[in-house]
Amino acid sequence: MVTGAVHPLAAALADQLAASGADLVLVAREHERLAMLAESLQQRYDTSVMVLAAELSQPGTPRMLFDTVQPQRPVDMLIQHPDDVPADNDASSTEEARSHAIVQRRVVALCELTQRFAAGIDDQGWGRVLFISTPSHHRDAAHTDAVTAASEAFVQQYARSLHRRWRGSGLACTLMTSAAPRSGQDAGAPRQQAATPSAQSDAATTRLARRALQALLHGAERVPSRRLRWL
Repeated sequence: MVTGAVHPLAAALADQLAASGADLVLVAREHERLAMLAESLQQRYDTSVMVLAAELSQPGTPRMLFDTVQPQRPVDMLIQHPDDVPADNDASSTEEARSHAIVQRRVVALCELTQRFAAGIDDQGWGRVLFISTPSHHRDAAHTDAVTAASEAFVQQYARSLHRRWRGSGLACTLMTSAAPRSGQDAGAPRQQAATPSAQSDAATTRLARRALQALLHGAERVPSRRLRWL
């Protein structure tokens, strides 16, 4: 199961899983883009793809996802991407609303999805959970940026705690996070799109997805990547 599945990295992870023969559950807010992704995966690979358009900032969504998915196809890998960039860039929403949505998606929904699906995964004796902790995209809103940074810190500590708690069991939690910038000047710089041709960028994202899945399957604790800052 992949949440935030239309994000380039999440979509690349779904592609790698489908290529290996895994059946998928893809979750994101944008149904049209989800459907296009699912159709592409099913055309290229012999796999089944369930599509669920859902807003993780709404209370009750994690339970709805669990109740919908678990009876049909028990999940053994849960990949969570926050999927919050489009809504957070919506000028019509207030900073308070954006901050609330960030906390709901990145903290509340992430914890509830993990708790619900991990119980089912544990019953199968083997399972993997991957958190993709993306950096802040709110350089123009100090409060919203601070909320995002705080949520990142929570996810990192939560992932570390789960990894240690599950050590020796069939479960493992892996955190994918942006590598620390090389200088303070880099840290304060605005987010920019990497100046590389699209084909090269796609290839780099595919390589990153492969590395993340290898680390996940081996139960690694952390997958640092400077490229994640630019996706």
